[in-house]
Amino acid sequence: MTTKPVLVEFKGMRANALSILRNPRNDKMLKFLRGEIAKNLEELGRRYYAGDLSAVDEFLQCFSIGREERAAAIAKMAADDKVPQ
Repeated sequence: MTTKPVLVEFKGMRANALSILRNPRNDKMLKFLRGEIAKNLEELGRRYYAGDLSAVDEFLQCFSIGREERAAAIAKMAADDKVPQ
Protein backbone atom coordinates (compact mmCIF):
# COMPACT_ATOMS: atom_id res chain seq x y z
CA MET A 1 0.00 0.00 0.00
CA THR A 2 1.35 3.42 -0.99
CA THR A 3 0.58 6.46 1.10
CA LYS A 4 -0.18 9.58 -0.91
CA PRO A 5 0.77 12.89 0.66
CA VAL A 6 -1.88 15.48 1.25
CA LEU A 7 -1.15 18.05 -1.43
CA VAL A 8 -2.86 21.34 -0.72
CA GLU A 9 -1.65 24.36 -2.63
CA PHE A 10 -0.06 26.82 -0.18
CA LYS A 11 -1.54 30.30 -0.57
CA GLY A 12 0.64 32.36 1.80
CA MET A 13 3.87 34.29 1.39
CA ARG A 14 6.79 32.30 0.02
CA ALA A 15 10.51 32.70 0.58
CA ASN A 16 13.53 31.02 -0.96
CA ALA A 17 14.99 29.31 2.11
CA LEU A 18 18.06 27.96 0.38
CA SER A 19 19.00 31.41 -0.88
CA ILE A 20 18.46 32.93 2.58
CA LEU A 21 20.53 30.25 4.32
CA ARG A 22 23.37 30.31 1.79
CA ASN A 23 23.71 34.10 1.69
CA PRO A 24 26.93 35.07 3.51
CA ARG A 25 25.65 38.54 4.47
CA ASN A 26 24.55 39.03 8.04
CA ASP A 27 22.27 42.06 7.85
CA LYS A 28 19.12 42.57 9.92
CA MET A 29 16.73 41.26 7.26
CA LEU A 30 18.65 38.02 6.76
CA LYS A 31 18.91 37.51 10.52
CA PHE A 32 15.16 37.99 10.77
CA LEU A 33 14.45 35.59 7.90
CA ARG A 34 16.78 32.95 9.35
CA GLY A 35 14.94 33.27 12.66
CA GLU A 36 11.63 32.79 10.83
CA ILE A 37 12.96 29.64 9.17
CA ALA A 38 14.00 28.32 12.58
CA LYS A 39 10.52 29.01 14.01
CA ASN A 40 8.91 27.31 11.03
CA LEU A 41 11.15 24.26 11.47
CA GLU A 42 10.06 24.01 15.11
CA GLU A 43 6.41 24.25 14.05
CA LEU A 44 6.99 21.68 11.33
CA GLY A 45 8.39 19.25 13.88
CA ARG A 46 5.50 19.75 16.30
CA ARG A 47 2.85 19.29 13.60
CA TYR A 48 4.55 16.36 11.88
CA TYR A 49 5.03 14.38 15.09
CA ALA A 50 1.45 15.16 16.09
CA GLY A 51 0.39 13.33 12.92
CA ASP A 52 -0.07 16.25 10.53
CA LEU A 53 1.81 14.97 7.48
CA SER A 54 0.64 17.92 5.38
CA ALA A 55 2.95 20.14 7.47
CA VAL A 56 5.95 18.89 5.49
CA ASP A 57 4.39 19.75 2.13
CA GLU A 58 3.28 23.15 3.41
CA PHE A 59 6.77 23.96 4.72
CA LEU A 60 8.46 22.94 1.48
CA GLN A 61 6.03 25.07 -0.54
CA CYS A 62 6.39 28.05 1.80
CA PHE A 63 10.16 28.04 1.38
CA SER A 64 10.23 27.12 -2.33
CA ILE A 65 12.04 23.84 -1.84
CA GLY A 66 11.57 21.02 -4.35
CA ARG A 67 9.18 22.89 -6.63
CA GLU A 68 9.93 20.78 -9.71
CA GLU A 69 9.80 17.54 -7.72
CA ARG A 70 6.42 18.51 -6.24
CA ALA A 71 5.02 19.26 -9.69
CA ALA A 72 6.27 15.88 -10.93
CA ALA A 73 4.72 14.10 -7.92
CA ILE A 74 1.36 15.77 -8.57
CA ALA A 75 1.51 14.80 -12.26
CA LYS A 76 2.39 11.20 -11.36
CA MET A 77 -0.44 10.95 -8.83
CA ALA A 78 -2.88 12.32 -11.40
CA ALA A 79 -1.67 9.75 -13.94
CA ASP A 80 -1.86 6.93 -11.36
CA ASP A 81 -5.45 7.89 -10.53
CA LYS A 82 -6.36 7.40 -14.20
CA VAL A 83 -5.05 3.81 -14.21
CA PRO A 84 -7.81 1.26 -13.47
CA GLN A 85 -7.10 -0.79 -10.35
